[in-house]
Amino acid sequence: EKRIQEMPLNGRNFMQLAELSVGVTPLQNGMTSPVTSYTGRTDNALAVAGSREDDTSYLLDGIETRNAWWGSVGVRPSIEAIEEFKIERNTFSSEYGFGAAIVNTTVKSGVNLVHGSLFEFLRNNHMDARNFFDYGTALHAPKPPFQQNQFGGSFGGAAIKDKLFFFVNYEGFRQRLSQTGQAHFPTLAQLAGNFAGLKTLNDPSTGAPFPGNIIPASRFSKVAMNYRAFFPTPNCTVCGGNNYAGITKKPSNYDQTIQRVYYNIRAKDVLFFR
Repeated sequence: EKRIQEMPLNGRNFMQLAELSVGVTPLQNGMTSPVTSYTGRTDNALAVAGSREDDTSYLLDGIETRNAWWGSVGVRPSIEAIEEFKIERNTFSSEYGFGAAIVNTTVKSGVNLVHGSLFEFLRNNHMDARNFFDYGTALHAPKPPFQQNQFGGSFGGAAIKDKLFFFVNYEGFRQRLSQTGQAHFPTLAQLAGNFAGLKTLNDPSTGAPFPGNIIPASRFSKVAMNYRAFFPTPNCTVCGGNNYAGITKKPSNYDQTIQRVYYNIRAKDVLFFR
């Protein structure tokens, strides 16, 4: 448990624990697979010992959580809530007959003594290098802002000593990822109807070219005039075939809570609700 919590995992995804094991291969960006195609993510599945990602079974407290269609993990518990983590492969009991490899995880149940924790992990643009494509009108433009906070806590103990235990965990994730994007938009002259030096434009009513390749303002559509306000002004002269560089924001939020009640009936019989 201590090793699990102290492991430096980017994003605190428990799937990264499995990648530390021999023969476990994470899905990489650019790889085409059922998981990446349907979920758009590369951190929801693993390939173990050369098998396909949908051959890996994911057990949480002994219960299968693997997506039956494309093989991704169904539940990703908070690192703070994990009691044990184990990978089993090749030879294991027939009761685990749902995959060539098993990622086995158990959630904490609480103990007689009351225990709790609070945590926060942060990452921001002050810790990152500037991306090669992060430029607007200058090559040394500031880095796009980036904020990532992962926070939460846990609390567990015994309602009845040696018999009834409880555990509660909460984790929140807030990410504001900003990326530089490029595009090609009409220039101010083109929005004013001036297409001098470009492909010859013909008047649709006469078939003759517009004088100077300039569309008279009297011929502008009212609908087009309304759309002009939504075109950003070109700001980049070093963007290759594009003339605009801007920052797009991709927010990502999630909140997760796990509660578990564990009742010790007798030495070989227990009952739990999660």
